[in-house]
Amino acid sequence: MDVACRHSNKISTASQHAIQGHVQFKVTGATQCFRIAADPTTDCLTKNGFDERKCTRFVDLLYECCQAFYEKNGDNASTVSCPKANLLRLKIEQRKNGIQ
Repeated sequence: MDVACRHSNKISTASQHAIQGHVQFKVTGATQCFRIAADPTTDCLTKNGFDERKCTRFVDLLYECCQAFYEKNGDNASTVSCPKANLLRLKIEQRKNGIQ
């Protein structure tokens, strides 16, 4: 991903396809999915004072990756890249309803 994309709420098409491809495969390679989704998310949040509203696309894609991780591994699985399964579901629902 180029530097310009990392500091805004935009994701390059190649990165977006890579993340979506990993999500579609139900996170067979969870580590790779998280590396592709989590690193840009962390970079964006850090550069924007941890204001999620400025990093919406990154956070949404990370949550998609996390959701696929829990679908494959069950709610008791854990990873440092994702909130707990029940909190993730709540956050996804809140985002759908426009609550950040």
